[in-house]
Amino acid sequence: MPISPDLIGTHHRYPSTYVVGREKIRELSLAIQNHHPAHHSLPAASALGHDELVIPPTFLCILGYAAQKWFLQHCGIAINDKKIAQVDQQFTMLRPILTGDVLHCEVHMHDIRTAFGADIVTTKNVITTDDGTVVQHGYTTLMGHTGDEPGFTQTHS
Repeated sequence: MPISPDLIGTHHRYPSTYVVGREKIRELSLAIQNHHPAHHSLPAASALGHDELVIPPTFLCILGYAAQKWFLQHCGIAINDKKIAQVDQQFTMLRPILTGDVLHCEVHMHDIRTAFGADIVTTKNVITTDDGTVVQHGYTTLMGHTGDEPGFTQTHS
């Protein structure tokens, strides 16, 4: 059963915050082979005008995925991670995110459609700091096959 398009426009703030940690920045940067010095060295970040380490652009996938999964479940959509694929992602960084930033995520249901035997869901994430400053916004499109083992299952409307 396709996901109801009535959910388009729905938005919720993820109830958890994410505190950016220095070692997490270093760990993720190494894992994704991003060796820019500002992700690993305080003097290098300072030389660029920052008081702390700077996250690599893809760092917020950690918060974004947790918030999206919570949001979809909150909307009554169960997710089978083995049956979904991310087909697109776009994000805009509005200011550098640094060690110590406390981040919040509001997730919006931007689009829902069905094509080629799959549900295609696009969410918009808006990442803010504790004081409400928007630091990043982006769109993620996920595709989940329908059928015997669907990627998404609408559990209630």
